[in-house]
Amino acid sequence: MRERRPGAFKIRVASGKDPSTGPTLQRSFYVYGDRADAGAARRELAELYATRRKCISVWPLLTVGDVLDRWLESDHDWRPSIWVSTRPTAKALRASLVPLQLRAIGFSSLTIR
Repeated sequence: MRERRPGAFKIRVASGKDPSTGPTLQRSFYVYGDRADAGAARRELAELYATRRKCISVWPLLTVGDVLDRWLESDHDWRPSIWVSTRPTAKALRASLVPLQLRAIGFSSLTIR
């Protein structure tokens, strides 16, 4: 955490590892306020990114069906009209359009062509 000018702090948080080279990636944020505000924001962001890193380490073990289930159960901060229009499509995909063979395939083994 570094004070860039009075009342403006730059904080850095480890966001994960670079999959190709391995070193830790960092994100920088500016927080406006006093040192206590910047410290609280840093702790909050560190906790958020720690949770994201934990989820990312689980992704290779998930199947396509698991990913659809998690997506449907998660909270989305989208506009209500978008959420209402995409949720039935995801439910239909999970229920009938995804054959049982595809539901069991590991999510990380899929490739985009």
